Amino acid sequence: MLKKPFISILLILTMAVNAGGMHLCMSHQKDTLPDNQALINGRIWANHYYMISGDQFLFSNVFLNGSISMKGRFFKEVILKYDILNDELLMPLDSGKVLQINKQLVDSFTLSFHNRTYHFTKAGSVNPALPTGFINILYKGKNVLAVKYMKKIDRLNIEGTVDNFYLLTRIYLVSDKKVTLLRNKRDLYEAAEPYKSKLKAFFKKQIIYYDRNNPDSYIPVLKYLDKISQ
Repeated sequence: MLKKPFISILLILTMAVNAGGMHLCMSHQKDTLPDNQALINGRIWANHYYMISGDQFLFSNVFLNGSISMKGRFFKEVILKYDILNDELLMPLDSGKVLQINKQLVDSFTLSFHNRTYHFTKAGSVNPALPTGFINILYKGKNVLAVKYMKKIDRLNIEGTVDNFYLLTRIYLVSDKKVTLLRNKRDLYEAAEPYKSKLKAFFKKQIIYYDRNNPDSYIPVLKYLDKISQ
């Protein structure tokens, strides 16, 4: 006669323990949510360009390791894609969807690609005359070397072909609050007019070649310009 009441009490206790365990698990999970949850501010992203050859992303169409600063808060070990067609940052969610981060809240971010870290910041924070959006700061001294990456769509409109993405790179010298788009050597000389003769001598002596398709090639020039303009 005592068997049934005993079993009933045991079942009640078991259910209570399980319920308590579930509650603890949920509480523990809530308490240990990664700090990156604060990044989830934006809207779900959808790819509207899947019919176009190539992709709209910088460096790679896979997510890259990086970091991000939002309203003074810094988040490391974040994985990101940088859509340079629309100047948007994307981040994967646990649900399998992709978040388009509210870029109005983003101060700066980094991306790591091929063992190198690239630093991006809002152009307006460097100089309001720079193009809007995010720029890559390649060099920062007395003078600043800034790069704007963009992708455009080539609408071929020829039978048997498809539209495709192409990359544009714009290099800017920011000196004494003046912004100069560097397209050739003449632009560089005009930006550094007081030091034009010294720059010419430097190019001849160092045998330095630079290419607007390779922004890194301008770094030695800016270092020298910083040195002679002290």
